[in-house]
Amino acid sequence: MEAGTPTLPSSGTLSPRSHSGLHPNAYIARYRSGPRKTYLQSLKPWSGRLSKDNWFRVALRPFILFAYPSILWSTLVYSLSVGWLIVLSESVAEIYQNHESYNFTPLQTGLVYISPFVGGVLGTAVAGKVSDIIVRSLARRNGGIYEPEFRLIMAIPIMFTTVIGLMGYGWSAEERDAWIVPTIFFGFISFGCSLGSTTSITFAVDSYRQYAGEALVTLNFSKNILHGLVFSLFFNKWLQGEGSKDVFVAIGGIQIACLLTTIPMYIYGKKARMWTVRKNLMEKF
Repeated sequence: MEAGTPTLPSSGTLSPRSHSGLHPNAYIARYRSGPRKTYLQSLKPWSGRLSKDNWFRVALRPFILFAYPSILWSTLVYSLSVGWLIVLSESVAEIYQNHESYNFTPLQTGLVYISPFVGGVLGTAVAGKVSDIIVRSLARRNGGIYEPEFRLIMAIPIMFTTVIGLMGYGWSAEERDAWIVPTIFFGFISFGCSLGSTTSITFAVDSYRQYAGEALVTLNFSKNILHGLVFSLFFNKWLQGEGSKDVFVAIGGIQIACLLTTIPMYIYGKKARMWTVRKNLMEKF
């Protein structure tokens, strides 16, 4: 390898043994060393237990990761990125089928989702490529050494696209602009949320690759609680009471405030990771 060439993490850098003590290829090793199964035996949905870890301790590990700043940041961004799309799905019927605004039929309302579909596909396609270009550039400047915090630069396009989309969507809907205007902003939101979800997962896995499984549970649990439950309890009443402009401008402000936490995470992220290594919290469970 040439000097100065940055090395990005890959699946080959994964620790040969996971946190629970279970070899990642335990299933493969078991089938290779064991007797050959008949066709009917291979149809069994249960293959036995490969780990002797206590079930309660295993279930507790994802919650321990809330004490890890990198995972906490990833949890916040992932919850927002997926959650705003859930929130918008609750507002679409209220905005587009309103007799005083667009008066769409159910079919027309459903076709509105073509915009976020296109935005999501483009965001997913762009996120990994752009992130890798940025990471390689920063790694070269860092003497060829990769740091997970390099992924956080993606917070800039995430903020611009999601905030513009959220505020523009609510504002244009209340001002009764042409239906295409909030629909395009809906696509902007989906594009930015795809960037956000991809970046948060990548940053979490790169920061603690040995806890990747637990980290993904943490991210999804938080997303389901924050938006799947909490926001759903009051969002529709909030939208009907305040109007789409005030609601989505406020949501855009929440997005800005949350993404500004990227700045201290970028500056102190490495120190925070070293702190978690010294505390060794996950190894206690």
